[in-house]
Amino acid sequence: MNRIILVFFAIFLFAIQLSSQESDMIVVNAGTLIKSVFPPAIRYRYPEFTEGLAVMKNGNVTKDRFNYNLLLGNMEFIKDRDTLSIVNKKDLKLITLGIDTFYYFNGYLELIRSGTPRVYLKQLIALKEVRKTGAFGTTARSAAVDSHTYLATSGNITELRPEEDWVFQKTHEYYFSSGERPFVLFTRKNAIRSAPGHKQEIMKFIKDEKISFGSRDDLLKLAEYLGSLPDVYP
Repeated sequence: MNRIILVFFAIFLFAIQLSSQESDMIVVNAGTLIKSVFPPAIRYRYPEFTEGLAVMKNGNVTKDRFNYNLLLGNMEFIKDRDTLSIVNKKDLKLITLGIDTFYYFNGYLELIRSGTPRVYLKQLIALKEVRKTGAFGTTARSAAVDSHTYLATSGNITELRPEEDWVFQKTHEYYFSSGERPFVLFTRKNAIRSAPGHKQEIMKFIKDEKISFGSRDDLLKLAEYLGSLPDVYP
């Protein structure tokens, strides 16, 4: 009986997770202008371009109006009424926008915890699937989106009208600082590795607190716990 209850509970949790994933999906139907599905209020991190500072690794500082484009994964700025993207990303140390700070590490990471360890959030609206219409109106799902993704991120995607249905999803990845490594993917494995002398305590905390590595609040709670461990983050 208990086993049956556990099975149904597992199915219930899976259904909730699947429903959550589906709710994050945005479908651009074939022939639809992409910018009509992703207006500025959806594709940008902030409602308007905001004054900020771009600090380069060589010490140079540029003041401009910035906004983060989640659809392209680019930090954009206004120059002579044109919207441009930062090109020399690897030379960038950080960007401040109001009270928020962004770093670049294979994409823009927003600092969401400034304590020790630091925690970062990477947000994107990513192309996840291309659906082609087959015989008799059936839909064939294709996982081969690499070429489409390149097309989407290498130009002005908002002006495209795809020939197939494009399925996008809002994605969230979390990173944290671990030892001398400033940006480490925040996974269970990496969290345990960050404090080798406290493996059992960390595993117990994750289990007892039911930490979900897709939850911002849970990861902030775990980061606070990691920071409280002795001899880990001097």
